[in-house]
Amino acid sequence: MLHRLVSRLATASTVVFCAVFATTPISAKDASTPDWPCIWRKVMEIDAATIWDGPSVDTAKDWQKDEAIRNLSAYVISRRLKPEDMEAAIKKFAESVPEASRDQKLTELFAGSLSRTNNERKHRQIE
Repeated sequence: MLHRLVSRLATASTVVFCAVFATTPISAKDASTPDWPCIWRKVMEIDAATIWDGPSVDTAKDWQKDEAIRNLSAYVISRRLKPEDMEAAIKKFAESVPEASRDQKLTELFAGSLSRTNNERKHRQIE
């Protein structure tokens, strides 16, 4: 059960992490690849339901009240972080939370990570 929860959150966090990178015009449309299959449009806000199949994030609006979640949500969206390090940090956090509140705390962690990512997306400019 714990592994499934951590894996779900790590996958969702990876998608959020990639979404931050998608705001930069890396090689989405490159003259050397004129047949690129799509144009990347900047989406100002990612909806949780697009990438999260866990409990509703509507119950996780107080994530900022938990210092551990505030700190970890900032850490897991860091661009310098390797996916395996992110998953290890999430697993360590999940193991530290009592099983009775684990789903709620992991949902809050996802909500915090998504909120931070959406805030970054709003403030980044694509040229």
